[in-house]
Amino acid sequence: QLSEAEAPRVQASEAFNRADGLVGEIDEILRDRQAEELLELDPTPLNPVNWATALTSLRDVLSSLTVDLRDRVIDPEARRTALERLGGILLIAVVGLFLIVRGRAAMRAWVDRLGRRHSIRPGLRSLAYLVSLGQLVLPFAGAVLVLVALARTELAGPDLTALVSAILGLVLSIYAAVWLAGRLFPLDDGHEVAFDLDETARQGAHRAVITIGTFMGLVAVAQTLAGFDEVSPPARGVFLLPLYLGLSFGLWRLARALLTIESPEEEEGASGFSVRATRFLARAVILVAAIGPLLAAIGYLNAAEALMLPTAHTLGVLAVLVSLQPV
Repeated sequence: QLSEAEAPRVQASEAFNRADGLVGEIDEILRDRQAEELLELDPTPLNPVNWATALTSLRDVLSSLTVDLRDRVIDPEARRTALERLGGILLIAVVGLFLIVRGRAAMRAWVDRLGRRHSIRPGLRSLAYLVSLGQLVLPFAGAVLVLVALARTELAGPDLTALVSAILGLVLSIYAAVWLAGRLFPLDDGHEVAFDLDETARQGAHRAVITIGTFMGLVAVAQTLAGFDEVSPPARGVFLLPLYLGLSFGLWRLARALLTIESPEEEEGASGFSVRATRFLARAVILVAAIGPLLAAIGYLNAAEALMLPTAHTLGVLAVLVSLQPV
């Protein structure tokens, strides 16, 4: 009876061991694939032969998008559907474009007014911060509306929709960078600053943050283009290398500005630790800015992407956390 009672436990233990072994084998296969993909060597974008290939690929992409759009427009059923929804599509598109173009400016005016007031009334800091988030929320909502309008036309194929999404992502990336630059490194001396920098270093850091956001958006657009069937592998590096160089310049400039913060020997306690951590992070960013483009130039595009893009994303998350401190 005891042996019969223990049989389910023994079977469950054996099943667990088999499953655990299978999971371990799958994890090993995935690690090998990730390592192989990371170390994949693409044709170097420094080869002038690949430049002509990139131009040809870009021309083929534009031709393919044009042909696909034309075929959908001349289709009677698709054209009739689009005409029936024209009123709603135009309304959604206009509202979306208005939020993208003017939404940030409107919220910026509110933030400026609250900023002047919260310098006297500290209780309005949180309200000013929440209002400033509208500079991101409204353009994001506008981008969603534009994509909805495009989808309702049923005239855009998957490639065109992906390209439009990437372009809208570029706009939102620039807006996010401008917002973070204004929160962390304001050009107006009347606003609170997150780092103890002189005016020259603060202006350089402000421009560096915007540069990083701009090239992050451009990299997303280039990666979308590189994913199209018409783009050959040699063209991918030609698309990405100049953008990685621009991203590297932004990272390097931001790190150089952060290194001008007062040395930790003159600070005490938590403040001294934050200064030391910031300077250590800046040195690490300089290293990434130097190695990333070099890997891309050799042809290790996946390795450059795995090194530079997560670094920029991490800096963005840290910037958001720092911007929350005065709230």
